[in-house]
Amino acid sequence: MMSLLALLLRVALLAIFTFGFVVLYEHGTTDFAQGAATEWKSLTEFVNSQGSGKAQAAPTSQAPTP
Repeated sequence: MMSLLALLLRVALLAIFTFGFVVLYEHGTTDFAQGAATEWKSLTEFVNSQGSGKAQAAPTSQAPTP
C-alpha cells in the first residue's frame, strides 16, 4: 500500500514539475503566474474538449462498385 502511495506521489510531482517546465519554456521567467494561468486555461480547455467530444460516426459512403 505504501508503494502505491509513493508511486502516486511521484506521478503527481512529475506532472507538477512538467507543468512548471512548460510554463517556463513557453512564457519565460517574467510574470510566471500569468503564464501559469494561461497554460492552465489551455490545459483545462483541451481536457474538456477531449472528454465531452462525441465519438465520430463511421463514414456513410459506400465502397465503390467495380
